[in-house]
Amino acid sequence: MSGHGDEATEVLAFWFSETQPRQVLLRDQFPRQVWRDTAMAFSGDRQALALSLQAVELGWLMPLMHSEDLTVQEAALPLCSSDLRACQQQVDGLRRSGHSA
Repeated sequence: MSGHGDEATEVLAFWFSETQPRQVLLRDQFPRQVWRDTAMAFSGDRQALALSLQAVELGWLMPLMHSEDLTVQEAALPLCSSDLRACQQQVDGLRRSGHSA
């Protein structure tokens, strides 16, 4: 019978494995939740973007389309072959919120 410590170790091993989508999530969303409303909330953005750009080769565009950098979103638009309309709406929403390229 495994104890709770073993389960916690398995969960941490899962999240901190080298699987790219998990690494992007940890670097992008985790700091935003832990350090909300501080500059630290964006401390993982550069690493998350670098991993996201690598993941494009695998067809994984979601992190790019959720970037708060309009330039990144606009660069990802041509890659959105599966749902260009949804991607364009994401970019338009960022523009309306006052972000500029």
